[in-house]
Amino acid sequence: TFEAYYEIVSNPDRQAELNWGFGRKSGSGTKIGIQRRTDELRQFREADEASGHAIYITDAEGTIEYVNPAFEGITGYSYDEVVGEKPSLLQSGAYDGDLYEELWETILDGRQWHREMIDESNEGERIVLEQTISPVVTEGGTVEKFVAVAQDVTERKRYEERLETQRDDLE
Repeated sequence: TFEAYYEIVSNPDRQAELNWGFGRKSGSGTKIGIQRRTDELRQFREADEASGHAIYITDAEGTIEYVNPAFEGITGYSYDEVVGEKPSLLQSGAYDGDLYEELWETILDGRQWHREMIDESNEGERIVLEQTISPVVTEGGTVEKFVAVAQDVTERKRYEERLETQRDDLE
């Protein structure tokens, strides 16, 4: 209830904890400010769960902390199967270590990385994911987490391959 929130806000010893928990000061510390922040978090959660793109969040070492329902649908891995694991469980073997070294150098440097990747689903099927991996950086510039958003483009890539084959056959 909001009475519990109000009690925390009115207690000076708990104000810093509340502000940290919300990531920024919520309004003027009123019930309205808390309600607005709660609504924003609910909206974000609903958008994340409704997204057709796979979204996953890792800690700074690359251990998966969260995946959305689209991740589960696209990869065939359940939330419980991947939380605590590394995204490398999706690796298909299509790339050498240089690509992954470039990826880590980019995101650890605080920059966004974007590329189509051939990965592998839980069932062993190759999938093509157009991925963007972004670092979440603290105010002090420390990389704290990574968030990845991936779109399944497998069918599009198969269609493109068929078109190329047909074009080659015509030539």
